[in-house]
Amino acid sequence: LSLSGNMLSGSLPSSIGNMFSIQSMFLEINQFSGSLPPSFWNLKSLSLFYINNNKLSGVIPPDVSNLYNLNAFVLSSNQFSGPIPDQLSNLPLNTLYLDSNYFNGSLPQFLQQNPNIISFNISNNYFNCPIPAWCGPPPSGNGECGTCVFTNNEPLCCAYSNNNCKSIAKYSCTPPSSN
Repeated sequence: LSLSGNMLSGSLPSSIGNMFSIQSMFLEINQFSGSLPPSFWNLKSLSLFYINNNKLSGVIPPDVSNLYNLNAFVLSSNQFSGPIPDQLSNLPLNTLYLDSNYFNGSLPQFLQQNPNIISFNISNNYFNCPIPAWCGPPPSGNGECGTCVFTNNEPLCCAYSNNNCKSIAKYSCTPPSSN
């Protein structure tokens, strides 16, 4: 399902949870508001979910673990809040973008132990220290190359560059070449 960039507005209907076999949902760059309906968390076949650049709010509930096929979870540029739930650890995520929201708290330990995550962005939120050593500078501590973005998280800046968030850059690396 691709409805990106159509200036759609209003709340997402609860009937969205009836699309049981949907694998990809691209709803970015619209004007959706409110929270994700509880029925959304029943989309067990969903692999790719992009809903960045809307006006959605609320928290990510523990029910996120129902999305056990989810590889990409992109919530950037909305108004989501609260901590990152530990239940995300049950998902095979390789892309997690939570930037430009109101998320807060500490970064969960599972992010360190998830070998699948290769692209991760939490910039422009309110996360606490410390920045995990496993995520930059490259290569990340799990032996994989990846991208981690932490810029403009004022509480997260306490241990880096004289508290200057602007200097906490996007870390990335090039995967090693196979010989």
